[in-house]
Amino acid sequence: AYNSKACIVFDHVDDWLGQSAGAICSALSGDDLPCTILYAGRFRTTGAFNNIVAAWDNSATASRWVTDYDSGTAMASFRHDGAAGVAGPFVTDADTNRRAWAMRFTGTTAEFFKDGISSGAPQACNTGSVSFDLFSLGAQRVLGTPSDFADLELAELLVYDRSLTDAELRATSTYLRRFG
Repeated sequence: AYNSKACIVFDHVDDWLGQSAGAICSALSGDDLPCTILYAGRFRTTGAFNNIVAAWDNSATASRWVTDYDSGTAMASFRHDGAAGVAGPFVTDADTNRRAWAMRFTGTTAEFFKDGISSGAPQACNTGSVSFDLFSLGAQRVLGTPSDFADLELAELLVYDRSLTDAELRATSTYLRRFG
């Protein structure tokens, strides 16, 4: 349970959820497509590498975006490797508290948020034309094989096929923090 509410628990061993093609991949694919990804979650431990939300082009590992927790740096991070460049990693301190996380793409910039607060200035991110065909929660899927499993409680995931405004992002982060 996540603050007495139902959630998905990833066990850091072999739990993950994935989608090949489908609506989420379509929403995240295109030419410099704006989108916003938000989720309410809690790292169950901070001593392990956790891939939380990831999208990949199955034909090559260079077109991707991923959020994770890196045990080596004890930081949560978000990075986007697109056809035309890299944004991130954006990093912020991580802990085992319940948090609202967000990644926002405008089509030309990318930004990472924790509890509605930006981890730094938006970075240039011209992704070029990407076509994601793998989407996963709780692991990354390089060329279709799941790895780097998360030790995570995930309460809610929201995917928008547009870049939310600052006011919308604050309101949505407040909504997600109700789990905390």
